[in-house]
Amino acid sequence: MNESSDSSADEEVCSENEETRDPKERLPPLTAEEKILLLELVNASKKIVECKKSDCGSIKTKQKAWTKITKEFCSQPGTTRRSDKQLKKCWENLKRKSKKEVTWFP
Repeated sequence: MNESSDSSADEEVCSENEETRDPKERLPPLTAEEKILLLELVNASKKIVECKKSDCGSIKTKQKAWTKITKEFCSQPGTTRRSDKQLKKCWENLKRKSKKEVTWFP
């Protein structure tokens, strides 16, 4: 199987509800359980996801890691279907908020 058919199959995993949903309708925010699940999944691939390299091979590896994280996230019962982009943005937001809390002084 080539890479183009793999990526379309991955997109289908989390896009089944997107076809019946109005594209302008917002998804509900991630629940606490979903955030914990996301943190666990990202932590398992942290060396890849947090790698500072930006060459072509590293970028492809990161994209594959996020696709894997998304597939695992969407396969869990009780989770709302999300895209790679949405989960990555949520991860970045969680990381930024945690840094703010650590560096905040009263």
